[in-house]
Order: sequence, then structure tokens, then C-alpha cells
Amino acid sequence: LMDRKRAAGILLHPASLPSQNCIGDLGPRAYQFVDFIQASGARLWQVLPLGPVGCGESPYDSPSAFAGNTYLISLNILVEKGFLPESDLQSTPCLEESRIDYGNVRRWKLPLLEKAAEKFLESGEDDAYPLFCRENSWWLDDYALFQCLRDHYGTESWDPDITAREKNALARWSEKKRDVIEKEKVLQYFFFSQWKSLKNYANSRQIRIIGDIPIFVSLQSADFWANRRLFHTDKNGTPTVVAGVPPDYFSSTGQLWGNPLYDWNIHKKEGYSWWLRRIGHLAEMTDIIRIDHFRGFEAYWAVPALSKTAEKGQWVKAPGMDFFKKVREQFPDLQIMAEDLGVITDEVRDLRDTFHFPGMKVMQFGFEGGGDRKLDPSNVFLPFNYTSNSVVYSGTHDNNTTRGWYNNLPGWNRDLIRRYLARPDDDIVWDIIREGMKSCADFAVFPMQDILDLGEKARMNLPSTVGGNWSWKMQLEDLNGFAGSRFREMAELYGRM
Repeated sequence: LMDRKRAAGILLHPASLPSQNCIGDLGPRAYQFVDFIQASGARLWQVLPLGPVGCGESPYDSPSAFAGNTYLISLNILVEKGFLPESDLQSTPCLEESRIDYGNVRRWKLPLLEKAAEKFLESGEDDAYPLFCRENSWWLDDYALFQCLRDHYGTESWDPDITAREKNALARWSEKKRDVIEKEKVLQYFFFSQWKSLKNYANSRQIRIIGDIPIFVSLQSADFWANRRLFHTDKNGTPTVVAGVPPDYFSSTGQLWGNPLYDWNIHKKEGYSWWLRRIGHLAEMTDIIRIDHFRGFEAYWAVPALSKTAEKGQWVKAPGMDFFKKVREQFPDLQIMAEDLGVITDEVRDLRDTFHFPGMKVMQFGFEGGGDRKLDPSNVFLPFNYTSNSVVYSGTHDNNTTRGWYNNLPGWNRDLIRRYLARPDDDIVWDIIREGMKSCADFAVFPMQDILDLGEKARMNLPSTVGGNWSWKMQLEDLNGFAGSRFREMAELYGRM
């Protein structure tokens, strides 16, 4: 059940924090951002997935459901701890650019992280590290080995014995790559130590972290490689069906995501232990969990693995009621939010409401007029249709910024919005934020780009495209502007402090 106190929040992936080291990280500026959140009267920080990124730098296509994103490790903290000389940071090719340059992250930052890991292992003074490795061995050992194998084989065909996880082949590789595997584990230790400190700092300032569980795992992930029995595969471990969504208003051929699909019968037989571990792991890292593509726990679209589009799939039932009953038994106090966007059926609503999970209300979806040039009064995303057990957003990481979205609307639609808000359009983004703040939704969360009133160049992600996504970065001066005090005034006025 949600803590039903009204609260406001800010949506920002840590990679987008201001940084001179090519990408936002968990160092001093993350702490400054927590201070900014506190000063702005917000009590929630929604961080999106924190795992390593995959195709197109997306954290939703990760090589691990459990590992942390090592790009986010703070070099400044490693210097402070004596694992890197300060002079290494002087050579940064990045300074304060407004986009993340992932090429520079890999060319410049990753070698420094490896250098720090070597120094850490030489010093051998940290008692907490062996404990971290023991406590996390259930995912860490497979992940570290998987990363080594991926570096070696890339996306080429792997040795069949390795793919099949033949014991002797794994032992040989583990021995051969022992040093590389150990460094990989150290980097995970750095990430989780830094994240834990940052989370403790946020919690000490009454700020709760909203984490994110993408429902599916990547085909190119340690999770799939190490747990093929949990997925629909043939005898060679190749998926027989993959994930997607059927044709709709947005796409005549549907969307073919290509993720392997869970064999829920096996999960059920094993008491959902893999999933419960996954939820427990994120529950330690965050305070509230948002479940992405929630509708997939009621039924999912299964597409034959060799299909070129998602048209020829079928809906397959998933054991959502039984599964969430187990989640509730094991984590009675865990707060869960449901990403219930897209085509939602009565069964999905029933699943969400049985467990009192709040759903998402995206204001942009409510204000888009139909072919008759009117707003649809039954649209669940219009503020007068909200219920209190929900989370309102101006937009999400998958939407355009609110300024970019508004500027791209036809004149008649902009006119409808102005009439709804009874405001001129010179300050439209803040008028929309105000409307969300004063709504009855318990939580009101706004992307940092909207709080800064930025145009479409600051958009985080355009779904179904690869390249140019996940690279927006804040500037340091953004933390000192008047946006925070304006946000605070609204949080105060509308009972969200």
C-alpha cells in the first residue's frame, strides 16, 4: 500500500546530473541535487533503472537485472579514497557539455575505473568487499563472468559449451579470466557502496527514492544466459517466443521488442524465487518500486521468435494475482507503483486495484484533443478524472518535454489547453505543473526538463528509435535557478510538503 500522504517529486536519471566527467554520477553533484530536491519541497526522487545500459544506451535493455551501472561511479570519490590520483581527472575531454558523450565515457572514464579497481585490489584493506561478494554471489558471479565472455565473443556465436554452461568450460574461463572477473566485481562494489551512501543521505533528508523494474530481461543478459530454464526456449536454449505489443494506433505492425518471455509455470513451481529475489534486491536499493509494463503480469503478447514484426502474436495469460499475493506475503510493507499505460483491460485494472497499486496519469495524454477538436471528457488522463491512489506526471522519460510537446501541437489543440487551464500560453509548462500539483493524485512527479521548461532537444527518449537517446545532461547552474523556489511554493500551496 502507498503511504497516502500527498507528495511531490522530481524525475531524473543520475546519468543526467551535471558533471565534468562525461556523465552524471553518484558523487558530489548528486548530493547537491538531493539538497535541491529538499529545498524545492519535493519528497520523491524517481531515478529510472540503475542497471548497466544496453542497446542505444538504454537502461531498459540491460545486460543484468541486478548489477549497477558502473558508468555512474564517481571518480571524485575514488580520488578521495586514494584509488586514483587527482591528476587523472585533469585530462577530462568532457567539461560541462550538455549531452552525455558515451564514446568518451568508454574511451576515457572506463580505463580510469579499471585503474582504480586494480589499485583497490592491490591495497587489500577493505573488509566490506569480501562480505559484499559473498552476499551477492547469487547474481554477481554469473554477471562478472558473463561480462568477460561478452567482451571476448561480442555478439558473435559463443562456444556452445559456454552457451550451455557446461561446468568444465565455465571453470576454465573463470580461471583464465580471474583478474578481469575480480575487477568487474570491484566495480560493482564501488557502485553499490556509493549508491548506498547517496540513498542514506537522501533518506536522512526525508526524500524517498522511486526505483524501476523493467518487466522483461534482455536477450543479451546474464539473467537469460544463467537461467534459461525460466524462459520459453527450445532444447538449444534459443527463445521460441519473444516480447512485443500488437498493432495499434501508433504502429500498424505493432512493436517487436525481442525479449525472451518467462515460462511462468516454472516460476510458479519454484515459488517465484527469481522474481522475489529481484524485487528484494531493488527494495534494498530504493524506497518505492515502479513496475514497468505492469499489464504484462496479467497477459503478455507472445510473438513467434522468427517473426519480423509483432503482428502474428497472441495474448497469453500470466499468473499476476498469484504472483503479487506472494510478493505481498514476502514484502508486506513494500510500496509498489504500476506503470499501467497503453491498452489496459478490465482484468489489468482489477489486478492493479486488488493490490491497491497506484497507476500513472500522464497529463500530456489527457490534453491531446481528438478528431472532433475536443477534449474527451472520459479520458482517464484528464485531471478531473484522477483518483487519489495514483501518480500524476506532466510527461515521462518516453514523452517529449512538455514545452516540446506543446509547441508541436496544432493551434486548435493549444487553444483547448489554454481554455482548460484558463491561462495564456506564455507560461504553459508551469501552468500544467500547477494543474498536476493541485490534482487529487497522492503523488505528483515532474521530469527535471519540465521544471527547467526545456524544449524538445532535452527529450530523454524517443521509443522505437536507436541513437541520440538517454544523453540529456543538466548544467550546474540549473541547480541554482529560481525553478526550485517556484516548485516549493506550489508544493506548499497544494499540500505536498
